[in-house]
Amino acid sequence: MSWKKLLTAYMGSLFILGLVMAVLRKRAAACTLLMITAILAGFLVFIFLFSPYRVSGLSMYPAYRPGQIVFTAPYPDAGSAERGDVIVFHSNDLSADLIKRIEGLPGDKVQITEGKLFINGEVVEEGFEPMEQAGIAAFPVTLKEGEFFVLGDNRNESLDSRELGPVLFSQIKGKVR
Repeated sequence: MSWKKLLTAYMGSLFILGLVMAVLRKRAAACTLLMITAILAGFLVFIFLFSPYRVSGLSMYPAYRPGQIVFTAPYPDAGSAERGDVIVFHSNDLSADLIKRIEGLPGDKVQITEGKLFINGEVVEEGFEPMEQAGIAAFPVTLKEGEFFVLGDNRNESLDSRELGPVLFSQIKGKVR
């Protein structure tokens, strides 16, 4: 084989190798772009479906500690909220988001007597300390459609429905997961 044929074969193989590398680079760039897009889409879906909130204050202590990050998922409708759910809601009075536990559902009659919570006339055995202040629940509070009565777990260190009144479903940002 002559040197011209060797040089032609060598140049041809370099050209083919260059084409293969260009295709691989394009494929790698496409894979990288696809991976970045998938990660970004997953992050956005996570943020919109599971919103993060930072716990402030001691109203939910010891279940949730100040500074702890919690994630919420939205309720599909008011009927899906249950007694005992921990929620994040926006207080218009305080212009802040608060985390509390749902104790009273729409249609319930809530009252606090001698430090104990009564729902529809029956005492709720909770395992929490007796409440020192009954607030508006010193007298029966009947919840309307779309209203919830919420309390902090740390009952005597919580600003909740006893002072703020019932929480509307439209104020609820989501259930803590």
